[in-house]
Amino acid sequence: VKFYDDLLGPLGIKRVMDLGRGHAWSGGPGQPMLLVMTPFDQQPAVCGNGPMTALVCGNTAQVDECHARALALGGEGVLIELVQAPPEVVAALG
Repeated sequence: VKFYDDLLGPLGIKRVMDLGRGHAWSGGPGQPMLLVMTPFDQQPAVCGNGPMTALVCGNTAQVDECHARALALGGEGVLIELVQAPPEVVAALG
């Protein structure tokens, strides 16, 4: 939990819920929410069993900063790619 508090805090994203088997973070009403949960089957979280992450950042520099901070905090993995949403999706998100 502290990892995500430290990672997301600089983005203005705060922990908003304790759900027993996980926690939720959000930047506020109308903003995306990140939930980190224990898989329903109680097995380890591995590819295909629970993990999916999507964060909204204002620009590529913020993506790079967040990724670097995650690695510095002990995170593992790779930043696969920065996906630019189509204009109609961006418009729908407000």
